[in-house]
Amino acid sequence: MFLFILITLNAQTIPENHERWDHIMIRESAIWKNILVNYNCIDITSCWEERQKALNRVIKEFSTSQWVDDAMLMLICEKAIVDNSIDKAILELKELQKKYPTESTIVDGWHFQRGCQINETWLMWAPSLVVHDYDGNIKKTFPYDRDSIIDNLELETLTYFDHLDRYPQKTTDIAEYIIVLMYLKLGETDSAIKELENFLSKKDFREIRTTDFEASKKPTGGFIESTPPFDVAPLWRVELASCQLLINLYSKQKQIDKLIEVSNKIVTEYSPDGWYWQINKDLGDIYAKHKYLKEANEQYNLSINGIKKRSKIQAARIQQLYEKGLAIKSKNFANWEDEALKAYKSSIIEIENLKRNLNE
Repeated sequence: MFLFILITLNAQTIPENHERWDHIMIRESAIWKNILVNYNCIDITSCWEERQKALNRVIKEFSTSQWVDDAMLMLICEKAIVDNSIDKAILELKELQKKYPTESTIVDGWHFQRGCQINETWLMWAPSLVVHDYDGNIKKTFPYDRDSIIDNLELETLTYFDHLDRYPQKTTDIAEYIIVLMYLKLGETDSAIKELENFLSKKDFREIRTTDFEASKKPTGGFIESTPPFDVAPLWRVELASCQLLINLYSKQKQIDKLIEVSNKIVTEYSPDGWYWQINKDLGDIYAKHKYLKEANEQYNLSINGIKKRSKIQAARIQQLYEKGLAIKSKNFANWEDEALKAYKSSIIEIENLKRNLNE
C-alpha cells in the first residue's frame, strides 16, 4: 500500500499526455551523443577533426531533430576558434538567429579556447540515462521509473527540465550573448554594448523573475531554486548574464548614469529581496568601486539576507531528502539550517568584510 501511494503521488507530479524528459533523452541519445564528442577538450583545436565530423553528422543526418540548431551553434562558434575567424562567425550567428527564432538550446556560453559551454545540469543528468557500446548502439538505459518509483531528486530533475521546456533558453538569445562575447574578444567594446542594449531593451526582467521564482516554490522545484551541480544560485538566465555583463562594461567605461540605471533595473525587477544573492553582492562591489557607499551597503545586506532565506529553504529540503534516505548527516551535524549554511560560510564572511571596508 505504501509503495502504491508513492507511485500515485509521483505520477500526479508529471503532466498527463506529456512525454517525460528522461524518456526523450533516452530515445534521442543516438543524436545528442554526437554533440558530446571531444566536448571536454581544453583546447578545441587539438581535437577538432573528430568533433567537427560529429557535429556535421547531426546537421546532415538529423536535420529535423531538436538538436540541429545546437550542433550548428557549436559548429559556428568552435570553427571560429580553429580558423581564427570570429568576424565570420558573428555574421553566421546572425543568420542562425533568423533561421531559428523560437528553438531552444542546451548551450549557455562560449569560451575562446574551449568553445561552446553546455548547461551543467543537463551534463549532470542526461549522459547518465544511457550506456552506449563501442559501435554507438544503446547497451543499457536508466529511465527514472525503472524501479516503478521516481524519487524526489528525479522528480526535481523532471520539474527543472519541464520548466525549461516551457520557458526555454532560446537559441537566438544564446547566439546574441555569444556575439557579444565575440565582440569583446575582438576588442570591439562599443559594438558589444550596442548589442547588449538592443537585446535587453526587449526583455522584461520582472516576468522572468516571477516565472522562475513561482516554479521554484513548487514541491519539486528545488533544482530551480538551487541549480545543480553548484546548488548556490537559482536557474541561470541569459538575460540576467547579459545585464551583468553590460553593467561591468559601463563600469569600465565609467558610464555611471547608465550603470546606475541598469543596476536599478536588476534590483527592482529581478532580485529586490536577495533571491539571486550573488547579483546583489556583485552590484554592491560595483557601487563600492564608484563610491556609492550607501547603495553598496544596501546590496550587501540584501545579499546576506538572501543567503539566509535560501539556507532555510535548503534546510527544509535536505531534511525531507534525509527522511527518505536521499541525504546523509555530516560528522559535526548540529541542525539542518547550519548544514545548509556551510556552503555559504566563506561568502558570508567575504560580504561582511566588504561591508566593514565601506566604513574605513
